[in-house]
Amino acid sequence: MGSKSTLAGMEVPIIGMDTIKWIELSVAITNTAATSTCVTTRLSDDCASCSIIGDPPIYFIWRIYKARPHMLELIELSAHKDFSGIGLRIIFPDALFPFAYISQNKIDSFLSSLNNPYLLYAMTVSGTAYSFRLRNISAYSSCSNFPRDELLEFNLQNYFHNGPITSVAATAGYLIVGRNDGSVVTFRLGLLHHDAPGFVHELRDDSGISRLWSFMSRGRTAGALQDMVVLNIHGIELLFVLHSDGTLQVWDLLRSSKILSDSTSIPDSEGVTSVRLWVGEPNNDSSVIPLAVLCSRSLEISKKVIYVFSLHCTLDDRIIFSLGASVQNIPLEEGKCIDVKLTSKKIWILRDNGLMMHNIFHKNMDEKESQFFTLQEELVAEHLFQSSEQFSLEDLVSMSHSVFSSAKDHVGPFISNIFLRRLLCPGVHHNAVLRSTLLDYNRHWTDSEFRSLTVDGLKKEIRSIIEHQGVSESATSICYHWRNFCARYFHYWCKDNGPCGLIVQSSVGVVGLVRKNSVSLFRDLEDIEPLVDGSADGLFDLVSSGLDLLDDGYEQEILLEVLRCIICMSQQLGKTASAMFYETLVSTPSISSDEIIPRLLKLLETGYSSSVSMYQMSDVGGDVALVKELVGHKNLRKFSIEMLLSLDALSKKAASWGKVLNVIESYLQILVPQKIIQKIDADVTFNIHTSVMLQAASQITKVMFESAFDVLLFVNYLLNLSGQIDMLHDDVSRIQLELVPMIQETVSEWLIIHFLVTTPSESPAIEDFSSQLSTLQLDSNTDKRSWNEKLGKCDSTLAFILLLTSQTSSGIPSHSLLCLPTPPEIISSVRDFISWIIWGKTGEDSTFLRRSNELAMILLRNGQYNAVEYLLTTVEANSLREKISRSIQETDDNWCVLQHLLGCCLLAQARYGFHGVLKERKVHEAVRCFFRASSRQRASQALQDFSHIAGLPQLGFDGCASHAAWKLHYYQWVMQVFEQYNSSEGACQFALAALEHVEEALRQGDDFSSNDNESATNIKGRMWANVFKFSLDLNLLYDAYCAVLSNPDEESKHICLRRFIIVLYECGAMKVFAWLQLFTICCQCSFFCLAEWLNKHNLQYAFS
Repeated sequence: MGSKSTLAGMEVPIIGMDTIKWIELSVAITNTAATSTCVTTRLSDDCASCSIIGDPPIYFIWRIYKARPHMLELIELSAHKDFSGIGLRIIFPDALFPFAYISQNKIDSFLSSLNNPYLLYAMTVSGTAYSFRLRNISAYSSCSNFPRDELLEFNLQNYFHNGPITSVAATAGYLIVGRNDGSVVTFRLGLLHHDAPGFVHELRDDSGISRLWSFMSRGRTAGALQDMVVLNIHGIELLFVLHSDGTLQVWDLLRSSKILSDSTSIPDSEGVTSVRLWVGEPNNDSSVIPLAVLCSRSLEISKKVIYVFSLHCTLDDRIIFSLGASVQNIPLEEGKCIDVKLTSKKIWILRDNGLMMHNIFHKNMDEKESQFFTLQEELVAEHLFQSSEQFSLEDLVSMSHSVFSSAKDHVGPFISNIFLRRLLCPGVHHNAVLRSTLLDYNRHWTDSEFRSLTVDGLKKEIRSIIEHQGVSESATSICYHWRNFCARYFHYWCKDNGPCGLIVQSSVGVVGLVRKNSVSLFRDLEDIEPLVDGSADGLFDLVSSGLDLLDDGYEQEILLEVLRCIICMSQQLGKTASAMFYETLVSTPSISSDEIIPRLLKLLETGYSSSVSMYQMSDVGGDVALVKELVGHKNLRKFSIEMLLSLDALSKKAASWGKVLNVIESYLQILVPQKIIQKIDADVTFNIHTSVMLQAASQITKVMFESAFDVLLFVNYLLNLSGQIDMLHDDVSRIQLELVPMIQETVSEWLIIHFLVTTPSESPAIEDFSSQLSTLQLDSNTDKRSWNEKLGKCDSTLAFILLLTSQTSSGIPSHSLLCLPTPPEIISSVRDFISWIIWGKTGEDSTFLRRSNELAMILLRNGQYNAVEYLLTTVEANSLREKISRSIQETDDNWCVLQHLLGCCLLAQARYGFHGVLKERKVHEAVRCFFRASSRQRASQALQDFSHIAGLPQLGFDGCASHAAWKLHYYQWVMQVFEQYNSSEGACQFALAALEHVEEALRQGDDFSSNDNESATNIKGRMWANVFKFSLDLNLLYDAYCAVLSNPDEESKHICLRRFIIVLYECGAMKVFAWLQLFTICCQCSFFCLAEWLNKHNLQYAFS
C-alpha cells in the first residue's frame, strides 16, 4: 500500500429515485423451464450494475435483491432529460442467478430494433436462460405477463452434466456459461435457433500440441471457473476467464480460439483462492490492459486482497498478450467489498464504509495514490445526530435550556423543529425509508395515499407520533422520543437503501453508485471542505485547497493555527450549536438569533447554569446529574486552558493581533460566495444535472454556513477575552466595526442559499395569487409545465422553482448534458448556481437587496408566500444592521420594491393561509408595507424599473410627473388589490389615503386620471363611494354615513344613500338615525326622488 488516503469527495443522491412508479411484468411458466438447481453461485447479497448504451448514452440500471430473488428491476436514465419516475420489474418463475446483461439490440433488423432497441440476458438458478428484446421502459404498461413475442427462453440443464454453473457472462448474441469443472460454453441465444449448428459451442484448445504443452506447463487441469469478463479490444470480442487456482485465460469469441493461458503470480499463494476478476480498458499510451484479481486465503477468511496486474497487448497479424507480475496489491482490511470497477488508470473499490480510488500504472507525483469518497450514510448520521462522537442527548437538552433560559416552554417545540427540519432535508429524507419507519408506529397507507402526502402532511403525522409517545412533555422526554424515532429511521435507511454497485464511465470520468432504492453520483470536495472538518494536513492542504490569498508561508502557518482554534471551539460546543443557531434564523422562536451568540459564548466561558443542573436532576436523577456536571466542569477547564495557551501562542507567532485579524479577513474572502460571470444563455431544463447540482448545493451551503458561523463565534470569543489576551483597543474596534458585520453578511448569504436549496415548496393554493392580482400578471408563461403535482413535496425545493423560472428570465450556463455529470462538473455547476443566486447572471455590482427582490418575485409568482416573507424580512433585517457603506439612493430604491413585494406576499397569506387574529395581523402588516413602499421620493421610478426587469407589465405610473400624482395612482391600485382579496379594511385605508392627494395632484396639473375629463369632484366622489362601500362591508354604519355626507359628487352620493337605506332596513337599524340626520341627507340629495323610492318600497313606516 502507498500513502494514506485523502478525502476527495462525497456522494450526491439523484432526486426522485426513491419515488419510482413500478410497472410489473411476469415471465410466464412454460414446459421448457428448468426445475432443479444447477448452479453453485447463489445470491448472497443484493447486486446491481449499470450498462451504458449508445451516444448520447442511456444508462440502464439493473438490480436483484436477496430478499426478492425472483425479481429483476430495470431503470432507464438519460442525462439530458428529467427522470420519468417509471421503472420496470420483471418477475421470474424462479430465483435469479446474480447476473444480468443489457446492451443495444444489434441482432435484429433495423426496423425491429426501432421498437425493441435493447437486449437483456438473465438466468435463473435452475438453469433457464432468458433473452428479452426490450422497449423503452416508459413504453410499457402494467399487464400480467411479459409479451411472449419479445421473450426467448432456453433450458441449459441438458448441457451441464459435468458440473454445475459457477459464472455467467454475455455480449450481444452470446451467452457464456462457466462450469465447476473449469469448462466454458457459449450459447448464441437470440442470434441462432437452438437447433442450428454453432448454437452451442464449448471453448477448448483443439490443437494436440497446444494441449500437450498446456499439460506439461501446468501439470494439471485448470481449477473451477470463478469469473468471466467480456471486453471488446480493437474490434475483437475477447473473453477473460479466471479459474480458482489463479489461471487466467483469454479467448477470441468469434474464432473460439485461445489467445492466452497463464497463471497469476500471487505472493505466498499457498491456500489462496482467486475469487473475482475485473478487466480495465486498454491504455492507449502504453498498450497495457490492467487486470484486478480478488483473492482470499482459506486460513484467514476475513482477509481479502486485490492484486492488480498488467496485461501487455501487442497487435500484429494477431493479438498477443503477455501477463506481467503484480504491480499493486490492495488489502481489504476494513469494510465489506461490494463492487469493484477498473479503468485504464484507476481502480474503484466500493465498500460499505466508503469508496476508494487508487491510481495505477503512473508516476505522476501531483496525483494522490489513493483517494476516499464518503457515502451518504455519514451525512444522514450527522444530520440525525446518530454519531455518538458528535451528539449527546443531554447536551442538546442542556444547551436548549441555557439558550431559552427565560422561555422554558419553548424548548420542547424548538427541539422538535430541529429534528423535523433535518429529517425532511434533501439527501436525508427518503420515501421508502420514512414509510418503513412509520409502519413501526402503526401508520398504514396505500402506495397512492403515501405518495399524495405533502410536506405538511408528513410533518403532522411525525409530530403526532412524537407527541403520543408518552405522558411527559419535558424537553428531555421529547428529545428522547426524537432520538428513538431517528434511530429507527437511520436503521431502515441503512437496511433498505444500502449500496449495491458502482457506475463508472471512464471515457468522461463519471462515477456513480446504485443503491437498493436510489441512485447517486459522486462529487469533488469544495476547496474549503477538507479544512473545516479537520482533515487537512499541513500547509500542502492549504495550497491544494485553493487558499492562495495569503502572501507567504508565514501567514499560512498563522491561518492553520486560527483554524485549529476554531475547530477546537466547534468541537467543544458540538454540532448542536450550529443546528440551534440555524433554527433560530429560519423559524420564529421566542428569542432572536442575535441573542444566541452571547449565550453560546457564555457556555464556553462558564458552562451550564445551576438552573440547567436542576433540570438534569429532575430528568436523569441527582447522582447521574452530579457526575455529568463534574465531567462537564472538567472538560470546560481543560478547554479554557488549552484555548488561552493556543491564543497566546498565536499572538506571539503573529507578533500582533492585527496580523491575526489580517489573516482572518483574508480567510473570509474564501467564505464569501464567489462571483462568476455567466456568459452562456442556455435554457435550463429539469434533468439529472440540475437535480444533482441542487443536492450537492445543499451539502456545500451547509458546510459554508457552519464555517462562517464558527468564525463568527471565534471573533466574538476573542472580543470577550480581549483583556486576557492583551488585545489592543484598535483591534477590538476593528472586530466590532469591520469583521463582525462582514461575517454576519456572509452568514446571511449562506443562510438564504441553504434555505432555498433545502426548504420544500408550498402546496399550491386553491386560487393562484396571479389570477387574483390580474394587474400584476405574476404567471403569464403558458408554455411552462405544470408543477402542481410536485409542489409541496420534500424533493421539490424552492431552488427548483427558481431554476425553472430562470429558463426564461436569466439562463444559467449548462455543462455537457449528454452524459451524467462528473465530480468536477458537479462542483462547477454548484458554484455557478450559488453565484447566480447572489449576483445574478451578469454578476454586475449591485446589492443583495436588489437580487433578493428578483428572487422574491420569482417565488411570489409561483405561490411561495411563506418563503417570500422569510426571504424579504431576513434581507431587510440584515440590510438595516449592515455597516458597509453603499449608495443611499440605491438602497432606498430597492427598499421600496422590497416593501411592495412583501405587502403582496402578506396579503396573499392573509387570503390563503391564515384566519382570525392571524389574518388580521397579516392584513395590518401588508397595509404598513404598502405605505412604506410609497414613502420614498424615488418609489415611483423604482417600482417601474423593477416591473420592467422582472418581465411584468407596467403598473401605469409612468404618466405621473409629481410624487403626489403617483401616490394617488398607487393607492388606488393597492385599494383594488385589497378589494380583490376581500380585505375591505385595507382597501378603505388606501381609499382614504388616495383622497388626501387629489387636491395636490390637481394643483400640480398632472394627468393622474384614466379619464381625461375626470374632475376632482368626480375623483373624490368615486373614492368616497369606495370608502362608503368598504365601511358597509365592515359593518361600520357610522363611518359609511360619514362617507355619504363627505361625498361631493351628487350623483354618487344619491346612489350611496339608496344603498345605505336598504342596508339599514335589512339589518333593522333604521331607528338608530334621528329625523334630523335623515332630513339633512335628503335635503342635500333629491328629496322627491328619495321619497318616491321609499313609497315604492313601503318604507314610510320607518320614519314614524
